[in-house]
Amino acid sequence: MRHPIDGGTYTRLKVVQFLGDLGQTGQPRPLVWKNKNYPQGVSGDRYHKIPDEDLRYITVSYEVLRRAGAAQQAEAARAGTNVEDSLT
Repeated sequence: MRHPIDGGTYTRLKVVQFLGDLGQTGQPRPLVWKNKNYPQGVSGDRYHKIPDEDLRYITVSYEVLRRAGAAQQAEAARAGTNVEDSLT
């Protein structure tokens, strides 16, 4: 990320992004889903929506590889650059 963000906010952002992309482009239906006629009422090779009762199963895993300190964030903001540029 190019700005300070906590884990909960990052997770929510990624779920919203995934659902938005899913609605627009869809995802391939795994063979096991096709065999079980899941999601119900969907035919074909792609699905564009997860049933409301199954949204609770969406999870996001992430790992923080490095963290910029407050001084680095402030310096990058003043310079109009990304914090990541100063970490490499």
